[in-house]
Amino acid sequence: MKADTRRCLVFLSGVMLSSEIVTHSLRFLHTAAAGIPAFPEFVTVVLVDGQPFSYYDSQLRRELPRQSWTLQAEEPDFWERRTNNSIARAHRALFMQELQTDECV
Repeated sequence: MKADTRRCLVFLSGVMLSSEIVTHSLRFLHTAAAGIPAFPEFVTVVLVDGQPFSYYDSQLRRELPRQSWTLQAEEPDFWERRTNNSIARAHRALFMQELQTDECV
């Protein structure tokens, strides 16, 4: 084995040994309500590692950032695209339909 190849393998081994495993959590909290004045019928909060990342409600109809760093880190139309492709929008109709059934308390 050539000396350059050995150095490269030793370097890569060191990189692999020094890396660590990091786990994160992603949670979507959905709330649906009906008949409460001045309260959105549907709210979604996205949590990353237990911290609020974004917020959507049926009155605003937009997904909004909850961390200032996301405004600086993402491209300008990121939040517009998130609103248009929002899981919250997809779930809203389903949740509201469930509220209309007799089985829902």
